[in-house]
Amino acid sequence: MSCTDDEVIVPEINSQIIDDAVPVIPTKEDQAKNNEKNYSKGEKETSDFLLEKIHFKSTYFEIDQPSLVTFTVNEKLARLPLPIDAVLSTEIVKGSIDLEYSKSDISIDLHTLKSDQDKRDRYVREKLFPDQKYAFIKINEFPPIPEDFFEGSSFETTLSAIVNVNGADAVLDFDITAQLSYINPFYSDEVLEITGVSEFYWSDFNMETPKSGFFTLKDKVDVQLSLIAKSLVIRY
Repeated sequence: MSCTDDEVIVPEINSQIIDDAVPVIPTKEDQAKNNEKNYSKGEKETSDFLLEKIHFKSTYFEIDQPSLVTFTVNEKLARLPLPIDAVLSTEIVKGSIDLEYSKSDISIDLHTLKSDQDKRDRYVREKLFPDQKYAFIKINEFPPIPEDFFEGSSFETTLSAIVNVNGADAVLDFDITAQLSYINPFYSDEVLEITGVSEFYWSDFNMETPKSGFFTLKDKVDVQLSLIAKSLVIRY
């Protein structure tokens, strides 16, 4: 530069040197945009993680309350002119359902069957099933289960079960409807709800049709299942 009155010449400075040497401080607006991007990314990763958990397939369930098994048989009482339906039910149902290995074992406490008549209930305990208080239902094969069942769609099918009463086995066909529902995406507390109907005859279990001087029963007995089963496996 010259100290004279001549034109002042300012040397050019490389702008790249300034860009490299001087740190750029982001504005508040820039920080807000960066935070928003990071938040969105984290939110998406969390959502994907939860989605993966929600679609976890639980396959092992244990029967829980409130489950119910009901037996209905037509009964003619000597003191009544017309027959009636005798209905006996119990909530004491235990067992497991394993969808992966296609099997199920269920027990029903016949000594806890209740109706509207104490005398009838006592007859069931003491005369019909005095030595074996439990009925057992065993399933060794399930039909193919569609994929959308694990997403909450209902599933209807017919399956065969080996039922043991008083030491005798009989094969009964059950028409069932099953549905899986989710409660908490962090734990495997899915609920498997199953309703089913079937029927049997006393002779299927080598039993004579019960009768006495006070009542006569029909040969056929209708069975209805209403089962609630819960998965106990924690998802990670």
